[in-house]
Amino acid sequence: MRRNARLIFNSCLRVGFFFLFFGGGPSKEPGLCGGGCLPHTPQRGLRLRENHWSQAARARYGHAATEAVTLGAARRCGSGALRPHGGAVPAPFPRRPRAAMADGPAPKRRREEEEAAAEAAPGGSPFPLGSVRLRRLLRDSAREKAAFVHGQVSGPAGEETDAVLILEKTPFREEEIEELLRRHGKLELQTRNDIYSTYRLRPPPELSEIKATVVYPATEKHLQKYLRQEVHLVRETWEDYRNITLPFIQSQSFSIQWVYNILEKKAEADRIIHENPDPCNGFVLVPDFKWNQNQLEDLYLIALIHRRDVKSLRDLTAEHLPLLRNVLQEGKEAIAKRFGVPGSQLRIYLHYQPSYYHLHVHFTALGYDAPGSSAERAHLLEDVIDNLLLDAEYYQKRALTFALRADEPLLKKFREAGRVQSSSLGSSEGLRQEDLCPSTFTQLSVPWCSPEPWKWWHENEVCPHGPLLPHQGTKPLKTA
Repeated sequence: MRRNARLIFNSCLRVGFFFLFFGGGPSKEPGLCGGGCLPHTPQRGLRLRENHWSQAARARYGHAATEAVTLGAARRCGSGALRPHGGAVPAPFPRRPRAAMADGPAPKRRREEEEAAAEAAPGGSPFPLGSVRLRRLLRDSAREKAAFVHGQVSGPAGEETDAVLILEKTPFREEEIEELLRRHGKLELQTRNDIYSTYRLRPPPELSEIKATVVYPATEKHLQKYLRQEVHLVRETWEDYRNITLPFIQSQSFSIQWVYNILEKKAEADRIIHENPDPCNGFVLVPDFKWNQNQLEDLYLIALIHRRDVKSLRDLTAEHLPLLRNVLQEGKEAIAKRFGVPGSQLRIYLHYQPSYYHLHVHFTALGYDAPGSSAERAHLLEDVIDNLLLDAEYYQKRALTFALRADEPLLKKFREAGRVQSSSLGSSEGLRQEDLCPSTFTQLSVPWCSPEPWKWWHENEVCPHGPLLPHQGTKPLKTA
């Protein structure tokens, strides 16, 4: 048995050597080139090569080796009908006139022109970052290590189109930290006190990755969404929803075509992690754009339901329990299988008010302080299911609390109905940047201008760096 296997193995090696010796060297036949490549007239080249190989192969290894050599040559030629004995009659290549060959562009240049044309096509061009003109910084966040920028892009005719750029420092990865410490460990001392010291470390570009999310073209709604402004809590009863919120939603043209594109596989089909195709109780699970999928610490996925008649938490009844259970159970199983994160380490919740009115469920890593996961907006999916088990119309009866920014039209509707009081500090539109103490503690990450802000804050309780907020006396406003 072992002897037969050795003989078969040696025979295969010898056939391989024939491929190398007879196919790799320069050929004297017209129309053939060295290196085993085929000519512009494949039938002639294949016939010459087949005769050359098959005669030598047949002399030593018989008819089977001839078939193997012929089939290999046929595969190099392209499509063709196989002969019964294993050869091939390749499809004829279309001849090109010599003048056309001389006048036409070279293959490399033609490929570059085709790529340039593809980039110029609508929807296929990259965002022209170098053409962006900075208009203003909408908001920055030291906690999120992100900046929200309003820019404008000039078109061919000189017209300017608004864009929003979200620049966010990506989380560190373990292999990057090791590389940073081993090869780029030069520190610049800032302060030292006993066992504590602060340094500045400037990593190289390859270890300073920034995730850039672009909204282009951007509307005024997009600009207002990311603008730094006051936030108000709204307590919405079921009557408020019917009389204020629902008419507002129905009167607005909120575009959710991008959601339908995902559900219909017109976009992001390759990003789908899991799908239940049931039109009533099914959903699609995709990574959120906030997550770059390079690490699990900030894991973030979204489940989009297939049904299009459920806008938000307010529409849910006991009828939707099978759908919600599918999202909960299948979503956890899919994430555990794909990313190895168990359900006990996931925060699974819905937003109210949502960012867009097509019911969706958020899956985030439990240790990740995701935007919108605070108590005034997030509703845990398991709690939602339990509430609907207690009362089939739970969310048509209870009052819900949520936060709205100062410029949101919905907040204006609630104010007109007398459901929200105006701020005692006045409108945010009346405040100027120079009216704010630059060292005020705020959740908006206003930079401190004092070299030792904690010292004067605790000892003096005053702001020595300029005007105070209106009506605040001698102490700066503590908002965080």
